[in-house]
Amino acid sequence: MKLVNIAAEACLALVATAALGRAARVADPAAEALADSAADPTALQVVSDRPYAIIAVRNVFALLPPPVYPIAIPKDLPPKITANGITLILGATNVLFNVDMPATGGQSGGPKSYMLSEGQREDDIEVVKIDVDAAVVTFNNHGVRQDIPLVAGGH
Repeated sequence: MKLVNIAAEACLALVATAALGRAARVADPAAEALADSAADPTALQVVSDRPYAIIAVRNVFALLPPPVYPIAIPKDLPPKITANGITLILGATNVLFNVDMPATGGQSGGPKSYMLSEGQREDDIEVVKIDVDAAVVTFNNHGVRQDIPLVAGGH
């Protein structure tokens, strides 16, 4: 009796889909077999263990599978900058900072120290802005803009 109800529902779903003028969207192979063989009760025995397979055939709301977006793989992360201090020597505002440089092309990596003022650039690291009051320095670190606060002194 259950098999007859499934066959009847499948037939109704196919008739309703044809009446609306659109093809049934099937996401499940078992439901596809149900849709293709709605008139053949012997074929429905294959999917009788899946009583809700008819729902995929009906697809009343014309649902589509979720879109697949490519995952953006970030390029190599820029080296880490540690802002150590700000100096106001002779009216020029400079920032003192260390960079953990990676080993590249036969050169050994490790920490490297810099002292730059706003607008200066060295080794593809540019000091964009020095905010003395907030104790934050804005860097352009290999194309990545970073706002880095000063490290608290350990004295």
